[in-house]
Amino acid sequence: MTVCALTKFLPVVLLTLVALCVPNGAPCKAVSARATTSTVAQSRTIYLASPLGFSEAGRTFKATVLRPLLERSGYIVVDPWELTPAKDIQAVEALADGAERKIAWQKLDRWIGDKNAAALAGSDIVVAVLDGADVDSGTASEIGFAASMHKPIVGYRGDFRLAADNEGASVNLQVESFIKRSGGEIVRSVSELPLALKNISADRFKPLLRSDGTIVPPVFVTPADKLSQDVDVTRDIADIVDFVKKAFTIILALAFGEALKQFVADRSDAGNRHISWNRAPALLTFLLLLFPFFQGMYRYLFEVYQDQAVIPPDYGVRLLIDGIVFTSESAIFFVMSRALDPAQFRRFVGCVLCLVIVDAAWAVSVLYYSPLDRHIINWLSLDVTVAIIMIMALVYLNPRHIGSDGFRTAIPLWPIGLTVLSLIRTAVDYALSWDYYFPGS
Repeated sequence: MTVCALTKFLPVVLLTLVALCVPNGAPCKAVSARATTSTVAQSRTIYLASPLGFSEAGRTFKATVLRPLLERSGYIVVDPWELTPAKDIQAVEALADGAERKIAWQKLDRWIGDKNAAALAGSDIVVAVLDGADVDSGTASEIGFAASMHKPIVGYRGDFRLAADNEGASVNLQVESFIKRSGGEIVRSVSELPLALKNISADRFKPLLRSDGTIVPPVFVTPADKLSQDVDVTRDIADIVDFVKKAFTIILALAFGEALKQFVADRSDAGNRHISWNRAPALLTFLLLLFPFFQGMYRYLFEVYQDQAVIPPDYGVRLLIDGIVFTSESAIFFVMSRALDPAQFRRFVGCVLCLVIVDAAWAVSVLYYSPLDRHIINWLSLDVTVAIIMIMALVYLNPRHIGSDGFRTAIPLWPIGLTVLSLIRTAVDYALSWDYYFPGS
């Protein structure tokens, strides 16, 4: 007897020795069962396609009967109903009805679909529950998707109602065709599933054919690990965007508070407060610019980073630029809030000019990635127009203020002109981009 032959019989000899050493042979049976189960489970993963998650009865049947049966047969069961965390669904359900809730559902739906597709692509076999007056639409689509990837499919229909196109089929003929072409079958009892799964073999698969007789190749699906990586990156982006939003909001809130404090100033001689009406034009200009900039920042970050099914290209560079620019603009607003006094109006004008120039430069950088974004084009056009008007006014007009004490005896013309210019810019901005600032309105 050769060494090769001895090697073949070695496992049998070892199991026999264990059986002889242990009374009644019970542990031997356990060892044998575990060995068989381990061998089957090494490379066999079942994707359980079903509508059972929709009802309490279905969830109970799946948890207590169907899934334990498949696992006892030695398979690893992947249940798409368990791939999406309940907290993600609850977070969307908690939103008020409206555009934000609709967009949130669209994002989550896409994420769930991609996650399920990746799990299906990574599985070896599909077990599909076909119960119902008709096959569940989601289950039917998963069967078609699995067939396109040449995966074996076993159907289970314990429902005795007639749900076929004719007496030659047990369910929808196309669904049944996909199942049988894959090398699988449709069983009428859960007890028949283990045998049906055992009968599946690769050589029984009949490939899908085109009209010219050529084989349809399996479709490409994003691997589950790549999808998981994309999900992690998306969450990192969301955290960074959330930080930028909070930083921008906090600085603007401080600037807003400082502007109101400057407007309602302390009177040095009496120690009480009074309203400095000569600062009203600068305060109004400040507010007219603050609100569209704040709202535009929020909408832009949401549209680009939080409402996309895919990660934006070069998101690292874009997010870095956006963070620097928005933080700089909030800092400019804070300096503006400290320069409402007409005595510091040159500094205020310089801040407004600096603000629109920085915003225009940022818009140019955004157009590199989205050259046809009309809202960015609108912002760029408005910023450039305001900057040109202000530069021309600084060059050709010499602002003079009436009064020997500098600026207290009269409201100068320059602040009023800048307020009117800011009012026009904000009005045109909202008129051109109303659907962007207020989607669904």
